[in-house]
Amino acid sequence: MESSKETDVTSRLIIDLILAVLSTLPSICLELFAQPFRRGFFCNDESISYPHLEETVPDWLLVAAGGGIPVAIIIIIEVIIHTNGTKCFNGNRLCGKSVSSLLVSLYCGLGYFLFGLSITQAATNISKYSVGRLRPHFLAVCEPDYSQFNCSGPNNVPRYVNDYVCTGDEKATERARRSHVSGHASTAMYAAVFITMYMYARITWRGSFLLVQTLSSVCMYVAVYTCYTRISDYQHHYDDVLFGGILGTLIAGAMGLQLLNLYRPVHTSPQSHSNPPNEMFQPITGPQTNPAFFSS
Repeated sequence: MESSKETDVTSRLIIDLILAVLSTLPSICLELFAQPFRRGFFCNDESISYPHLEETVPDWLLVAAGGGIPVAIIIIIEVIIHTNGTKCFNGNRLCGKSVSSLLVSLYCGLGYFLFGLSITQAATNISKYSVGRLRPHFLAVCEPDYSQFNCSGPNNVPRYVNDYVCTGDEKATERARRSHVSGHASTAMYAAVFITMYMYARITWRGSFLLVQTLSSVCMYVAVYTCYTRISDYQHHYDDVLFGGILGTLIAGAMGLQLLNLYRPVHTSPQSHSNPPNEMFQPITGPQTNPAFFSS
């Protein structure tokens, strides 16, 4: 009798996986087949004449901090919730078999986070390849052959050079054509804002009013520091970082609001207020006792 109330989510899971794969296609196609817009420059442009420095936050560290740490936080919190006996998403079946409430909870948290991260990367790369803005260290890595063109126009007015040959490292030069928007800024801010909203939705311990605020502040400190290093390392112009941060924040806000709505507490009876005051992760569910996540 109970199985008749369960919802088979196989087809919907397949659709979600297809959509998740599709969300990665813009980034993959741009990386494999596209070239950034080729922009010229003025020889006396000081904004692209900075030295090429080592990155304070390299790509691998961004992936570890912006992707790995939020994933680990979500897994730890959901396991603790499940261990405490809170089962928010019962009543789902996959290929005819009941799905663990823990797996569905992880699917919700990780699914929203990773899908939003993929959208952030796609939007960032579309901007990078379409705009083709030169990084502050462009001339240092391009090393243009100045003998091939004249920097001065009539009346010694600086000339815009569009036809030039770079003699520097080809990969570094191609990367230096993708300044706007900052991928580090968009990724760092997305991760910080999303995980902050996630913790507000899932951690409801009454033993401290400042626990979530402290944890979210640490996340924001790391994200903001990452943004600042992109300017001090001469990897991006300040507005590249600004717009990258705004982009990541907006996408995280959109995904986070969906997550908050999913975990929205709806009190329908006095029992809904009976959570122990010292329970760190309280059950937050909808109006049903054991709601199926994928309701028909």
